Amino acid sequence: MTHSKLIVGRMRLRALLALFMLSLFSQLFAQGLDATNLGRELQKLMGSSLVKGAEVAVGFYNPANFTQVWEYRSDESMMPASLQKLYTGIGALEILGPQYRFTTRIGTNGEISNSTLKGDLIIIGGGDPSWMEDFHPQGPHKVFEAWADSLRALGIRKIDGNLIGNISLFPTQAKHPLWEEHNLHYGFSPGVGALCFNENMVRYELKGASKAGQKASAAPSYGYQFLKMNNQVQTVADKGSAGTWLRLSEDGSTVTLHGKLGINTTQRLSTAVQNPPLFTLSIMRDTFSKKGITITGKILLEETPSNSFTNLFNFSSPTLAEILPVMQKFSSNMLAEQLLSQIGPGADAGVGKLKGLVTQNRIRGKFNPVDGSGLSRQNLCSASNLGAALCLAKHRDWFAVFLQSLAMPGDKGTLRARFPNLKGKSQLYGKTGSLRDVSNLAGYLRAQDGELYKTFA
Repeated sequence: MTHSKLIVGRMRLRALLALFMLSLFSQLFAQGLDATNLGRELQKLMGSSLVKGAEVAVGFYNPANFTQVWEYRSDESMMPASLQKLYTGIGALEILGPQYRFTTRIGTNGEISNSTLKGDLIIIGGGDPSWMEDFHPQGPHKVFEAWADSLRALGIRKIDGNLIGNISLFPTQAKHPLWEEHNLHYGFSPGVGALCFNENMVRYELKGASKAGQKASAAPSYGYQFLKMNNQVQTVADKGSAGTWLRLSEDGSTVTLHGKLGINTTQRLSTAVQNPPLFTLSIMRDTFSKKGITITGKILLEETPSNSFTNLFNFSSPTLAEILPVMQKFSSNMLAEQLLSQIGPGADAGVGKLKGLVTQNRIRGKFNPVDGSGLSRQNLCSASNLGAALCLAKHRDWFAVFLQSLAMPGDKGTLRARFPNLKGKSQLYGKTGSLRDVSNLAGYLRAQDGELYKTFA
């Protein structure tokens, strides 16, 4: 892991990471692993001008026998940033299992008569995070269109009652108390809930007008009208984007779009949704209406188990094995936070589960998680702790799933443009982690003899 105190140091650290990995590859793929020569070369890098003004920790391990091949300050506490998702993925696989599916139950407390459901339609949230474009590329609302079809197949054309979301599985978290304030407005800092939708964010499609001085157009993707929008983006004569940003109101109900766009220039901005269950049910109701199913009552949220419930049908997510690659390869904060709450249940309990997993397996080193995504700067771990955790994963029956969830050079995800000389060779399986003044890389290297080695910097 690497942590630089200064922004200038971050650029140096990015260079260090590239040199570090190239040094490893020259050792691993030329003449096999030579720990002595590897250590000598890496030690030179640790003392070079590349790391001046920065804090650096490096670990290199053989997970086959849990041995440390080389280390540099591996017991120091560092911010993992998105490397925290490695812990979350390990915890989810260990506790839930790779074939786990999130189940949402759709039912009622009433009866069907003359094409009318006389009673409430109740949605019991199962924490399913997969109602997102990665799994529904034509729009996550397609899930609700399928539900509407199922209701119509049951003879329901009208719901004479309320649309109730039962969110008793775990508490809704509007915003993480330890995330930095300036991040909370954006879609990569979403709320968490037992019912969630579209990555718990609203994306706005912006376009500069045909003439400078006019207001740019702005509209939510797929027409998801949930937040009040105050569009202040102006069109300027400059080409491209002249800078756009957004602000979310204190109560999370209104988003204001700011900035400037060039003539006919397109841009996207995403804002966090702080009440995922209400967002989910609002889009669900709109979708049902477009499919010819009216709901006469209100949208209500229920935080205790339903006393009266007759199941109509269930909806299951893709398996955890299918969800994890989206979280790891694309570093989805929403998926990480939803998974943490699922293994809890609840965010606080989820953090406790991760700590317990480390303790139960006698994984040494410093480890202080506070979220599932790594977005908080209060997350801390040591290289030795993460190294041992990745070694442990190698010995679990779900390891193949975990390994394939990581990014590879030239493949989709955070390593797409990194280490181009390794494109398609499947020799590196990695996870990046970045925050302001933080740049990390962790993963597995496959050596010439076919052995996997675990490394990060």
